[in-house]
Amino acid sequence: MRKYTFPSLLPIAFISTLAFSTAQVNAFDLLDKANKLVEEKNKLTKTVNDTLKGDTSTPDDSSVEGAEDSELLDKYPRSQLIAYNQNDLTRTVLPLSANLPSDRTSFRKLKLSGEQKVYIYSVPAAVSNSYLKVFNTLKRNAADANFEILWQCDSAEQNCGQYLAKQAIYEERGEDASDIYHDLTDLYNLDDDTDFAMLTARTKVRGKPYFLFMLVNKYSSSKPVTYSFELVQADDPLKGQNNTAHQDEGENNSASTTAPTKGNLLQVKFPGSKLIAKHNNDLTRVVLPLSANLANGKRSEFKKLKLTGEQYVNIYSVPDNVSKSYLKTYSTLKQQLQAQGVKVLWQCDSAEKNCGVQLARQAIYEERGEDASDIYRQLADLYNVDRGADFAMLTGTLGSKGKEEYVYVNVVKFKNKTVNYSLELIKPESI
Repeated sequence: MRKYTFPSLLPIAFISTLAFSTAQVNAFDLLDKANKLVEEKNKLTKTVNDTLKGDTSTPDDSSVEGAEDSELLDKYPRSQLIAYNQNDLTRTVLPLSANLPSDRTSFRKLKLSGEQKVYIYSVPAAVSNSYLKVFNTLKRNAADANFEILWQCDSAEQNCGQYLAKQAIYEERGEDASDIYHDLTDLYNLDDDTDFAMLTARTKVRGKPYFLFMLVNKYSSSKPVTYSFELVQADDPLKGQNNTAHQDEGENNSASTTAPTKGNLLQVKFPGSKLIAKHNNDLTRVVLPLSANLANGKRSEFKKLKLTGEQYVNIYSVPDNVSKSYLKTYSTLKQQLQAQGVKVLWQCDSAEKNCGVQLARQAIYEERGEDASDIYRQLADLYNVDRGADFAMLTGTLGSKGKEEYVYVNVVKFKNKTVNYSLELIKPESI
């Protein structure tokens, strides 16, 4: 009998299994693709339905990275945050009355030194085209948040004065407290022939006074309604003490906890700042300002201290994540110096408009020799410091008669750049 050999059945089983697995994988792929198509169809259907229903809603979330709406005051429904700025410490001016056509600087005002937060919003046209509806809604929100209205005006009532918003924000403040308002459409041009309203209010939260300045405007029919909240946490100047609310002597008492060892003025620094340049001269001549200078070709006419002696200059930069406030930096340095026993002979602040015209450049670059001034080229933008920048300076002295040392401080924030400052120490010698 002839013997037949049959081939192994294993390859057939393997092929069958492989075919089944492949079919199964293809089925899963098809199912996954089908699910994705269903999802896309559902999204498309929702979009079409929303459009047919006339749904013109806008995202409620902020378009400003890292910013959130205020916890103290509700925004207008479906308005969008378009700009935000926070200042650790700055000076602001809030109006308490309209100004006068004959003298625009004459109006009642609150001068505050404190932490400032400014929120700027846009209201889509599909949500509302009425500045008055937006203003009234926000005013009710303020009342619900226990804000007491101190003053308000409405262009329709002709009771806002002449260009008061521009006056209060751009002409009565320093740049660090006003620059954010460039994002509020057409604020610079607001007058009686445009639609706008504003108010100043105050409240107290957990024992701390807060002040609110709110401005709503619609410059023309083709533009959206925009509005701003400005919230300032500061001591209340309306307690019957002093209506200027300047806090030069006590803006930030935390400075005392970081004061250097008594008697070492060169260790004075703003916490977290970084030394970027230093210089010393065994003997040189310097000029330190004791007053503002004069405009109209008389810039060299200012009171000054002419000294000959040993010079030390340290220049620092303040990282943005430490502080963006020139005023907080200046106030902290001043308090540290006073804790050392320094007596302030003279000081000025650009927000107070009491520094004269390009005084820093005049005193350092035009009144000194190069050996005493060249180091200041490491202090960013000092040469350009004028009315368009935020800066403050002081001249002080320490020690008994005949053993005096002198200190000169410059703090500068030019436009939106980093805060920088210098500390100069002079030990006079007789020659």
